[in-house]
Amino acid sequence: MKLDKRIKALQYIGHICQKALNNQDNNFPGFDNIMYHNPWFTPDNVRFCLNYWHNTLTNSNIKNWLSRYQLKDENSSKSLGLVFAGNIPLVGLHDLCCAIAVGVNLKIKFSSKDRLLPEWIINSLKSEFKELEDKIEFSDNFISDFDAIIATGSNNTSRYFEYYFGKYKHIIRHNRNSIAIISGKENRDTIEKLADDIFLYFGLGCRSISKLYLPSNFDCKVLEEGFQKYNKLLSHNKYANNYDYWKSVYTLDKIKFTDMGFFILNNTESLYSPPSVINYEYYSKTSELNKWIKLNQNSLQCVLSENEELSKNKFGTSQKPALNEYSDNIDTINFLTSL
Repeated sequence: MKLDKRIKALQYIGHICQKALNNQDNNFPGFDNIMYHNPWFTPDNVRFCLNYWHNTLTNSNIKNWLSRYQLKDENSSKSLGLVFAGNIPLVGLHDLCCAIAVGVNLKIKFSSKDRLLPEWIINSLKSEFKELEDKIEFSDNFISDFDAIIATGSNNTSRYFEYYFGKYKHIIRHNRNSIAIISGKENRDTIEKLADDIFLYFGLGCRSISKLYLPSNFDCKVLEEGFQKYNKLLSHNKYANNYDYWKSVYTLDKIKFTDMGFFILNNTESLYSPPSVINYEYYSKTSELNKWIKLNQNSLQCVLSENEELSKNKFGTSQKPALNEYSDNIDTINFLTSL
């Protein structure tokens, strides 16, 4: 499969995402069915995911992304194992796109939490591009006989991955968190964009903002008002259960928290926060924050700020990464071409 056709295969993924959004793909597993298999994968979140990939996998975006690499026209003879995570819809699709671009053979292990969507994507690709029929294998079970592996999971599963896959060339990803730094000068529209960064996918992604850094004397009413469009999350059973559970835990443990009606603000040094909880700390000097970010960059996936001295990533962008924004800042294309 020549490079130009591999690029067309990537474009085709964006095309079928659009067809699914327009109810024109008879092979699409269906929004209700997807949510039945994983209640966190709501129709709204799956639609957001599909729309993102439709807008991202355009001809110009793909060619601009791949133009910085010296990709070979012929396929690679190497085999890559892919272990997908399942925390948000199609979380492993970027790795799949990188592998198709390079032309490696693929052996994929799906997550039980996200099997329907990647299986639909891959079967659609095989149907349209017969050359991929023998190049992509997938399974819900153990995979073997590969030259390198990319595995994504939690801190616990990453230790398991290191034990079993450490002898191979590998990228093994563990938990990372994302933060946003508020200056206090943001308007209502900007705060509403920040709400997307926090609440899309219920905060379950590594790119979801789990912690806020607030200026001294910041009025948290600004957040309560700017985040209101997501108060609908209380109608989701699992989210509501988390909200009630963590209020009870903090109350019993005598941990001070601020109840914002449909989410909880928790003043803590911790980066990780469960669904319905947003951690925060106050800061006084941006220079100190800059030092802290540099020291903790291996724990951070995204840093958002309207202040370009702190980050070039603005509010509202964390769930819309460009194709050249790699997880853990490890260039997947360079990894694959080095095999």
